[in-house]
Amino acid sequence: MELKRFLWWFIVLVLFSLCINGCFGCLEEERIALLQLKASINYPNGSSLSYWDDSTNKVSDCCQWKYLECNNTTRRVIRLDLFNVRDYSTQGDWYLNASLFLPFRELNYLDLSYNRISGWVPNEGFNRFSRLNKLEVLLLDDNRFNDSFLSSISAVASLKELHLTYNSIDPIYNNQWDQLISIPELGRLNNLKELYLDGSYIEKSFLQRAGNMTSLDVLTMYGCRLNGTLPTQGWCELRNLKELELSGNELEGILPSCLANMTGLRLLGLSSNHFSGITTLSPLSSLQSLKYLDLSNNYFSPIRLSSFYNLSKLEVILSDNNEIVDEAESQTWAPPFQLTVISLSGSSSKRSSGTIPTFLRYQHKLRNNQFSGKIPNSLSGIQATAFDFSNNYLSGELPRWMGNMSSLREIAMAGNQLEGQFHLIELHSLAVFSVAHNNLSGTTPERKDQFGTFDESSYEGNPLLCGPPLVKDCRKNGAPSPMPADHEGKKDIVSA
Repeated sequence: MELKRFLWWFIVLVLFSLCINGCFGCLEEERIALLQLKASINYPNGSSLSYWDDSTNKVSDCCQWKYLECNNTTRRVIRLDLFNVRDYSTQGDWYLNASLFLPFRELNYLDLSYNRISGWVPNEGFNRFSRLNKLEVLLLDDNRFNDSFLSSISAVASLKELHLTYNSIDPIYNNQWDQLISIPELGRLNNLKELYLDGSYIEKSFLQRAGNMTSLDVLTMYGCRLNGTLPTQGWCELRNLKELELSGNELEGILPSCLANMTGLRLLGLSSNHFSGITTLSPLSSLQSLKYLDLSNNYFSPIRLSSFYNLSKLEVILSDNNEIVDEAESQTWAPPFQLTVISLSGSSSKRSSGTIPTFLRYQHKLRNNQFSGKIPNSLSGIQATAFDFSNNYLSGELPRWMGNMSSLREIAMAGNQLEGQFHLIELHSLAVFSVAHNNLSGTTPERKDQFGTFDESSYEGNPLLCGPPLVKDCRKNGAPSPMPADHEGKKDIVSA
């Protein structure tokens, strides 16, 4: 009996202690800090964050204020979303007082992007954030930081994700072409997993010094005015990288062999540079974890897609405006990957025969491309559970062999220019089906088994098609003429 009474009082004490921390609202210390932060944001004459107000007829519990989130138990602020809250068109630059954030001891996420932060109050830089030992995500995009401001970021040892996109003094408008961001001392952020630098004018030497940031999973440097050849030291030591974005720069030359060190890469963006070289001799074939590869708008020697023969996880290839070598039909290479997207817009073909790339005959999920021609008969020999060619320009009939693939669970052919009648009769496992917006004719499949589960949306947009679940009755005459198919300028997926 005494034990039960003790446990009861223990539970009461625990609940009471939790209530002291905020059962009746946010902490007073943090409420005051939020109002002080609001005053700083609005100095000298702004009016942002009007909702942060506990006066008459306003919400007194700051945990219910907009742009923030509190921990449900402690009622402490854990997230501040202050994206573009300062009207710098009338208020000018903001000089940050980092100490204003120190009362938020459980702060985990802070977004100060698009506020034109240009400096800080003397002795109140980011080094103050070292006390915020739970801060993991910091967004500082599109401000006006320079080296002296950023040098104190390394004090925030808890950071896992740092966004610094579109920063630095813009040389175009300030006539200061030499003021690039060198991003000093970021190597001291031993827990940093994701670093976003897109659009900031950073020094190329950063790549040579980045090798000590070994914890990085994501590094993006799109449009950072990087030029010359990629160094062979520093950045190549980032063996844990899963995403690397270097597109939109002025990099040139061949890809260094040390790129092969990054065997965990899943996304690699190299588009809109001046890279050259032969892809079959490049380190790309060693990146066996790749799912997304963008080579568009470069100067690679004719790209042979068979050079990616061992990239079994590849899902997206973008190679616009490059020269592509079409493998000869005599070659027996069958790719181990299944693409969801391939884009070859503006690419010239250096054909070794009159056929198009052999590997396309083995891809059965290529929606939202610009492929034309017939559905390739070569697909009849693969073990597929889904065909998704939605939103292309395919013509011809649905092939008869497709009706014999009993393993098929999905046929998605909407948004093409298919014609003819149905021959799909043995597809007992089919769960997803759409041939909407084509030129199919005749009657819909008999509504039994799996075909009894598909509604009108699976067939709509075919003027010559009739029968349930469509409203159009096949016994009535006067069906409209087929719509003409126009494939001019489209890529031919294969010949049947």
